[in-house]
Amino acid sequence: MVTPQRQITLIITPSREKVKGAFDFPLDSCLFSWYHKVVEESMLIQGREITPADIRWIGQLIEANPSWNRTRLSKELCRLWDWRSANGQIKDMACRSLLLKLEQRRYITLPPHHPFASKRKRSVSVPDVPHETAAIVTDLRTLGPVQIDLLEDTSLLGLFKCLLSRYHYLGF
Repeated sequence: MVTPQRQITLIITPSREKVKGAFDFPLDSCLFSWYHKVVEESMLIQGREITPADIRWIGQLIEANPSWNRTRLSKELCRLWDWRSANGQIKDMACRSLLLKLEQRRYITLPPHHPFASKRKRSVSVPDVPHETAAIVTDLRTLGPVQIDLLEDTSLLGLFKCLLSRYHYLGF
């Protein structure tokens, strides 16, 4: 009688802390403590089935592209997997969450986190344009119909940028 063989994937990542079920061993006389995590079967993370082959492939993708940040990695992974929502947009946030969960479970090591890297204010200063700042105290019924028009007169572009940078919560 032949017994079926199970495929076992070893995931090896660096760690300075002790992990339950882990063991230490030297790797090229490195001073780090290494541990292994056995991935025997697929897992459901963020509504997606993740197999041991997927984890290996994600690790290879990270190693092959060391200049990629976490955002780029998640967007590329969504495109390669064709992981999209019902409206056709890539599921970037779900993918980022999936990658974080894989890292928390010590299956992969993500690129370093750069907090607020994309939220830095640009150093472009918008000149102040004089405009009316008196409060309008009335209801919309008295004010009349409100209309939004496309800005075609480029002479008003400076005022538009000034108003956005001064009063919009995201700035300009």
